[in-house]
Amino acid sequence: MKISIINSGRGGLGVVELGEMLGWYFINLGYNATSVPTYGPQTRGGYVESIVVASDTEVLNPIPHEFDIANILDGLGMYAVEKIKNGGKVMINSTLIKEKVKAKGEVYYLPATEIAEEASKGKLREPRVASNSAVFGFLVRDLGGDVSLLEKAIQEALNDKPINVIQINIDIAKKAYQGYKDLLE
Repeated sequence: MKISIINSGRGGLGVVELGEMLGWYFINLGYNATSVPTYGPQTRGGYVESIVVASDTEVLNPIPHEFDIANILDGLGMYAVEKIKNGGKVMINSTLIKEKVKAKGEVYYLPATEIAEEASKGKLREPRVASNSAVFGFLVRDLGGDVSLLEKAIQEALNDKPINVIQINIDIAKKAYQGYKDLLE
């Protein structure tokens, strides 16, 4: 099994942390995984992407040209749709991206920022940054994953954050995980 994922959007939305969560998730499943962030000097507000490759064999190329899954957190990351493989999946944060997208595979419209804002209920200074946790929770469920590994991956990826911030991100991911298909527009 080999899976490649591109996460893209504006700096400050948690694109890099989403890559770290996914990397830890696949490692906890027993796969080899890499998470490679790419961003310029203007990380807040500028274009950011993170690429995750997980495999049951050695990961020889951590930066593929085509991807199985694209997670797009805002309009700045829309170009990643073009990098999806035939039959792949595209996850659109429909709170920040209103237009419908054509892709070579399935397109999901998940109100990730709305989920983050509702689940954090004023506990975060900038709840949009936790949109990544909603995308992560939804994706883990879509991949048939385990909620306990979801929690562990978030704890590992955000281990430098205060415990209450980690817990809020876990709550957001669980809400998306549990709501799964009902959350789609």
